[in-house]
Amino acid sequence: MNLSELEKKGFIHRIPVDKGQITDLLKISERDLRLAKEIFSKSFDAALNLAYNSMLQSARALMFSYGFRPDSEFHHKATFDFISAVLDKKYSNFIQSLNRIRSKRALATYEKPDVISEYEAKYAINSAEEFLKFVKEKIKEKI
Repeated sequence: MNLSELEKKGFIHRIPVDKGQITDLLKISERDLRLAKEIFSKSFDAALNLAYNSMLQSARALMFSYGFRPDSEFHHKATFDFISAVLDKKYSNFIQSLNRIRSKRALATYEKPDVISEYEAKYAINSAEEFLKFVKEKIKEKI
């Protein structure tokens, strides 16, 4: 879906760009990434969950820098659909990875404990770190 389709379907809404809000979201992303690394040796589920939230907040920061916010009903999916719409096709593999991590996080959060492997948790942390860096660069270009 492109931006106009997402907006027409009510998945995203226009908002004024607020640099303070974007900065706060990036700080949350940084905090959750740091905590994911700290808790890694204790719980792979928790580490993945925190890494996922870091990516979600990074994605929201990028979204807000474009002057959009996700609809509250479809918050997570709308945020990642927005990212898919604004990033070049060369990032499609990364977007697929984000969606796989989102699915694993839902499984670990809502259905079953101790389902995340060490590899999956480490992969999520590394992905969150790369994505945060990427988003900061993109936002710097925009505002």
